Amino acid sequence: MKKSFLILFFIIPFSVSAQLSNRDSISWGEFMDYFLLNMADEDNVDKLQQIENELEELRANKIDLNSATRYDLLRIPFLDGAKADSIILYRDKKHQFYTLGELMFVNGLTYLDRHFLRFFLYCGEPERKKVSFTQKLYSGKFEIETRADIPFYEREGYKHHSEAELAANSNKEYKGDPLYNVTRFRYKWRNEIEYGLTLEKDAGETFGTHHNYPYDYYALYFHYKSPVKGNEVIVGDYNVSIGQGLLFRGTSFNTRLMSLNGFNRNVPNLTAHKSTAEVDFFRGAAGKVNFGKFNLLAFVSYRSLDASYLRDTIRTIQTTGLHRTKGEIDKENRVDNFTTGARIGYEHKQLMIGATTYYSHYNKYVSPKPTYYNANFFRGKDATGISVDYSWTSDKLILRGETAADKDFHLAITNALTFNPSELWKIFVQQRSISPKFQSLYGDVMQEYSRTMNEHGAMLAVQTSAINYYDFTAYADFFYLPKPVSLNYHSTSGMEAYMGMRYHKSDKWSFSLNYKFRTKERGVPDHLYIKQTVQTHRMNARLDFNGKAFSFHPIFSLNYRKVEKDNDALGWMFSTRCGFKPSKRIDIGTFASLFFSDNYQVALYAYEPRLYKAAYMPSFYYDGFRMAVVANMHFVRNLQIGMKLGTTHYFNKSSISSGAQKIDGSWQTDFSIQLRWTFNAVKRNR
Repeated sequence: MKKSFLILFFIIPFSVSAQLSNRDSISWGEFMDYFLLNMADEDNVDKLQQIENELEELRANKIDLNSATRYDLLRIPFLDGAKADSIILYRDKKHQFYTLGELMFVNGLTYLDRHFLRFFLYCGEPERKKVSFTQKLYSGKFEIETRADIPFYEREGYKHHSEAELAANSNKEYKGDPLYNVTRFRYKWRNEIEYGLTLEKDAGETFGTHHNYPYDYYALYFHYKSPVKGNEVIVGDYNVSIGQGLLFRGTSFNTRLMSLNGFNRNVPNLTAHKSTAEVDFFRGAAGKVNFGKFNLLAFVSYRSLDASYLRDTIRTIQTTGLHRTKGEIDKENRVDNFTTGARIGYEHKQLMIGATTYYSHYNKYVSPKPTYYNANFFRGKDATGISVDYSWTSDKLILRGETAADKDFHLAITNALTFNPSELWKIFVQQRSISPKFQSLYGDVMQEYSRTMNEHGAMLAVQTSAINYYDFTAYADFFYLPKPVSLNYHSTSGMEAYMGMRYHKSDKWSFSLNYKFRTKERGVPDHLYIKQTVQTHRMNARLDFNGKAFSFHPIFSLNYRKVEKDNDALGWMFSTRCGFKPSKRIDIGTFASLFFSDNYQVALYAYEPRLYKAAYMPSFYYDGFRMAVVANMHFVRNLQIGMKLGTTHYFNKSSISSGAQKIDGSWQTDFSIQLRWTFNAVKRNR
């Protein structure tokens, strides 16, 4: 019976997709598979979740190709200065882009560049009538969106517990209901003005009580960019990107594969914080001014942060953003943080150089509880840092780097070199040397360790399309962590290697094969002073077909983990993602996966269809199957209704998760509904 059900389970997505209308040659799912699925492992799922959120936000706020400045184009993570200049040069010569297909005539853009740009650009019509600043504030595009996630199961945290149980464990019972809700308001005038508000209530959080007004989380922003000089200002919640990320995250797109594809750049950038991520952003005001060859970026921020504490000492800055239980609510807004900083930059032809400094102050003393791996973590109330970032670009060579020092002059250095001997070849080299004592509160650089400290490493990568219809990518990254880290009393060394191949003889068919090998030293559990070597092997084989009649994307994934002083573990999964469009008003996507995994350390990952801006990175471990269906409907003009039903069943588990998140049973089913209304308040004259 089980076998018959599973056969039917995989047949249904293939059969419904037979009604698909014509599709683009590379789908958004393929784009996400390429950059996220190949990088996913148990150590960086949270990081990839952040990347996915930012990519979804960029996709939702496409840039007008016909009014974009150089800085606008450089917001697209895989475009460097040379490619942005080529696009603007072509536009100036032809006066405007009429279709995105014209990108094939822009020098320097690769096959993948042209296809990926479709997700982030559109061709707007030029304004034929002058529009005042006041009109720009209300005559653009409005968007109102709300989504609710409804679970068809009960977690342990929603059950009633006695006062004695809650006294022993304050995180045992949720104060709110299991409904998740996010509501967003957005406004945008071309690439010039945008403002908005995000409201979110996580499952288990209260609504209108316990200091929620009525939501637990809100993000508000106003962002103006001058269309002539590129000056800009942000008021509200925002993010700062500078250099390679030693002081401020150079970009979230700093995984190894993304860095090879040009995602990690030195361009200083201010972006409004629009996502539901409740950490890693500033609240206040920021601005950037260009004057000749010089530019100045400055910002100031004041925020209350969640923290665990002991009397007047902060032990840990909390980053979950969850306020469901009494224990979590007690940690809410326990410490205030003031941060200000500035960067002065100089740009001339191929050269860009900048100097950055910042000062950050907590109103309470921060002192993590001492343990073997945190001797060099930040302690105190005040932090400062300085850095110099630099880049030099030519037709074939791009050099980027940053050198930074903290208040005690502990150094951090990272440099990257990209060499393009021809349009068919790319060679990438990266070096990093970060002192074990270097302290950076907001850094996020491409490295192995989760903190910007305690690492020396080097990476060599090659990408080529020298053989017709084939793309090859390979890299090797070596790292050494001189001081103890979590799960290892001693220094840690290791390496990661990746090989990928994509075959695309036609725009309809493509086949990809990817393999990643990783070896790393870790301590033996309960005997962390004893080193052991842990090796992981990950492989993905994917077939993509996009035709007029149907489209499907089957993937086979394999994960093998070999531990020197423990049992080996194996995980494998077969999944398929499909979609069809029975009419102009309905778009449906389906997903199905069958997975078998010995434990969470050999978890499998997949990209499944989802609702608008509902990004997440699902992981699959133990034995079971997952299926999901998403429907987006446009029955009323400017109003989109989206629904998603997903269910996961485990063959070898009688309960799911643990603690307050525990579900009694082997099924987990969720339903989501979303309403999205877009409109122009004023009809503009062209």
